[in-house]
Amino acid sequence: MDRDDPDLEKVRIKLDRIAEDEEISVVAIGDIDLSACSGVHVMETSELEYIIADRKVSAGKDGTAIHFKVGSQAKEAAAVLAVTALSVTDTMGCRIQDTARAVSNMKAEAELNRKLLKESTRIILSDPQKQTAGGTEIVSAIIPGGDRALMSEAAESVKSEGNVAVFVSSGESVSVMLASGNKSADCRVILSETLKRFGGRGGGKPDFAQGGVPSGDPGEIMDALRKAVSDALS
Repeated sequence: MDRDDPDLEKVRIKLDRIAEDEEISVVAIGDIDLSACSGVHVMETSELEYIIADRKVSAGKDGTAIHFKVGSQAKEAAAVLAVTALSVTDTMGCRIQDTARAVSNMKAEAELNRKLLKESTRIILSDPQKQTAGGTEIVSAIIPGGDRALMSEAAESVKSEGNVAVFVSSGESVSVMLASGNKSADCRVILSETLKRFGGRGGGKPDFAQGGVPSGDPGEIMDALRKAVSDALS
C-alpha cells in the first residue's frame, strides 16, 4: 500500500517506523485484522523451526495481545512452561489434562469461602462485646479470617460515635485494627506498645491504627488491648 492510500486508516500501523520511500506491506487475517508488516521476513516458514504463544495480556478496552516466540527462544519458553505445568499439577495432585478444570474448581471454592467469611464477619460484628471505661464505650470482637473492608467500615462507625473499636482477626497470623473517637485513647501508641509484647508491630494514626502478630493467642492479645484502651480512657 502507498502512504496516500485512503484504506491505510483501516490498518494498524506506526508510520514513523517505516521509511518514506519504503513500500508498506500489509498482513491481512480475513476481516479480523489488518496490520502493517514489520520485522524479519523469512523465505519459508520452516526457517522458524518452532513457534509458541507464551503469554496473553490485556491490550486496552476489549483487546487482547498474544505474545509469541520463535526458533530457539520458543523452545526455551516451551521448556519453562512445561516445568511450570508439571510443578502446578504436582502441587494440585491432578493430571496435566485436568489442570484447567481443577483450577476453575479451586477458584469457585475460593470465591465461596470469601463470601462465607464476609457473611461470618458481618454476623460477628452485629453483636460485638461492649464495655465502658471513663464514659466511653469499648466495642471489641475476635473475627476468624475477618473481612478487612467490613471490619474497617465497622471501626469507622464506632469511632464516629466517639467510642473505641478493637477488632482482632485470627488466621495464619493475628491482625489487629484499632479505631478511636476519644483523644485519650491514642491508637498508634496503644497498638505499638501492646503488640510489641507479643512480638508484633503496628502503626497508623492516633484515631486509627493497624498491626499484626506472626503468631499468638487472639484472646490474650484482645485482653491486653482492651486493658490498654481501658487504662488510657480511665
